[in-house]
Amino acid sequence: MRPEDGRRFAACRTALRGILGRRFGMHPALVPIAQPPGHRPTTTPHIAFSVSHSGDRALIALASDVIVGVDLERRSPRPLSWLCAQMSPAERVRGVGDPLLRWVCKEAALKATVYGLAFDAAGIAVPEGRDPRRISVARPRPPFWHLSCLFPWPDFVAAIVTDRAHSVAFHEWVN
Repeated sequence: MRPEDGRRFAACRTALRGILGRRFGMHPALVPIAQPPGHRPTTTPHIAFSVSHSGDRALIALASDVIVGVDLERRSPRPLSWLCAQMSPAERVRGVGDPLLRWVCKEAALKATVYGLAFDAAGIAVPEGRDPRRISVARPRPPFWHLSCLFPWPDFVAAIVTDRAHSVAFHEWVN
């Protein structure tokens, strides 16, 4: 939408190609990334990946033999009232401790399930707690996904969702 958004997208895609190129042993420009309509982006050889940007930061998740979704958000003084529409009826009744953290958990799950923002985020149940570990998704199968919450930089929250148990290793890369 804005020129800086395009530059950030290009920088993140360049970083992704560099990371995948090292993994595959090929020049980054030769890494094939395709996005079939209605599906998540793929590469050959197959490595699952998910990307999220917020402000001047990006988070890239790579996984072998699992489905992965990631979301990153920077905390800001903007009102979080829009998040209420993304909460399930139970979440609205009981309230949520950290609405932005809850949102990144939901968006990471939406990315993992391929539905993206086309699916109602209220259909995703995030258990209470700072790092709830499992997230319930109304559809598709599996109904439970594995969740890790991250706090990679001051004022940022992130979540990684996979279809199987996972461990997270965080590596910071600066251009």
